Amino acid sequence: MKMCLAAGLTVQREPTHLLPAEPGIRPGDLYISDWTLEGVLQVNHAIDFTAPSVDGGWSILTPAEKSLRATRPGVAAQRREEFKRSHPGTAEAQEIRGDNLSMTERCRQQRIHFWPVAIEVDGAITPSFLRFFKNVCNAAKNLTGQNLSSFKHYWSKRIACEIHQFNAKLCLQRAASLRRSLRRLPATAESVMQFDQLQTDLPSSVSDRSEFRDRHRAISNASRARSLLRTRRRLG
Repeated sequence: MKMCLAAGLTVQREPTHLLPAEPGIRPGDLYISDWTLEGVLQVNHAIDFTAPSVDGGWSILTPAEKSLRATRPGVAAQRREEFKRSHPGTAEAQEIRGDNLSMTERCRQQRIHFWPVAIEVDGAITPSFLRFFKNVCNAAKNLTGQNLSSFKHYWSKRIACEIHQFNAKLCLQRAASLRRSLRRLPATAESVMQFDQLQTDLPSSVSDRSEFRDRHRAISNASRARSLLRTRRRLG
């Protein structure tokens, strides 16, 4: 919200009544009006942000899924974006509307560009996020005459800090929850506050997730490097 306002865009936060058949639905976290983008017919945009955790539900994932998430940063975020694009709403909402149209199509019928934007909590971004960020930066230059490089640098740092804080908070919450479970403590605010030391003392079931991803990414990167080297040798 702050970045878009700083760029000179006209922004509303979570407006309702954008979809006549569902007046209480809020299609996006931000609604940006009168914003012309190359390749997009609509000038009004519902921006729906999401920050999925790449290791969410880690204990029930298959080995193949764990390996995929470890070696392909951003795959969880891209899946979340696609879910938001294609989601038709609840069964009750579909019955009331009399259709099973996706959110993208329901917005399009109202001349709104539905734009899901995801960034994983450990920092992996999607092409959609990068496109949104670049367009906002260009708007800052075109609408308010700001220096493009300075705007990009400032807001990329702000976003990185926010994501880092959010990721740390999730990690500590997981650790506190596991410790409560192991010690059979009640899930109260007071019991959560007892785990300040968890910033340096995380249960292995939490830290192992990051170690798994780091290890598999290193293996994957090394394999790609060896393959590239062999290709170069063959090409002389």
